[in-house]
Amino acid sequence: MNEKFPDQGNDPLLSTHEPRPLGSAEVPSAPATMTEVSGTGPHVASASSRAGASLPSLRVVAHTLASQDYIGVLVVTVILVLIIGVVHPRFLAFGQLTDVLNQATFVAILACGMAFLLAMRELDLSVGSVYGLTAICAALLMHSGVPSWLSALAGLVIGAALGLSNGLLIQLFRLPSIIATLATLSIFRGLTFAVSSGNEIAGPALTDSFARFVGGHLLGIPTNVWVLVLVVAALTLVLLATPFVPSDLTPTLQSSVACLSGGSDCSPSC
Repeated sequence: MNEKFPDQGNDPLLSTHEPRPLGSAEVPSAPATMTEVSGTGPHVASASSRAGASLPSLRVVAHTLASQDYIGVLVVTVILVLIIGVVHPRFLAFGQLTDVLNQATFVAILACGMAFLLAMRELDLSVGSVYGLTAICAALLMHSGVPSWLSALAGLVIGAALGLSNGLLIQLFRLPSIIATLATLSIFRGLTFAVSSGNEIAGPALTDSFARFVGGHLLGIPTNVWVLVLVVAALTLVLLATPFVPSDLTPTLQSSVACLSGGSDCSPSC
């Protein structure tokens, strides 16, 4: 105990440590500063590692999107729409875009059904003729006094029967789908002209409930577009969540995808 500082005897902290020399160059705050610096080091390293890990993931996502087959068509379509919008500004108006989308819904629904055929490496060239024949038959039923909703349902049944005839023709006679549907394309188109006598068949009256539904709007968007969204969602769920494609065709589909993507393991049949 130091006689000049009698209070040190009552301080347990000072009584347990030796007094430091006056000439010591040690800075008391240095260890704390080093501790703080060393404490922030792992946080900086982890932040930099997370940033470095996010960059490869972004590259993977960008590469995945760029490798899709539809990206080229999508980019060209967007560029074409922007060019037309610059030349004709009214083309990008909301009403104009909804009208274009409304007219494209029927073809888009046909494309949804075609996706199932392409998944099995098949093709249907008669889909347009089937669409025309079913529409003519439904319109003729409406003009004959059949309720519009029942006529539309009958048109769907007729379309299903025509598609079934294509399938039976291909399976029973072992014909390639492109050859069989090329023949039925001409047959169904001829039936369309024969049934309608080459005349245009008008649709139901604008006051009809079916016409109001087809030509109506929901939240400012045509009803046909909402129907298209539901059809796309339902068929996507059926295609991805169910074994629609036979399991024995899976290796064939994989080899076809590899061939179309430029793989080295292409078979001559591709």
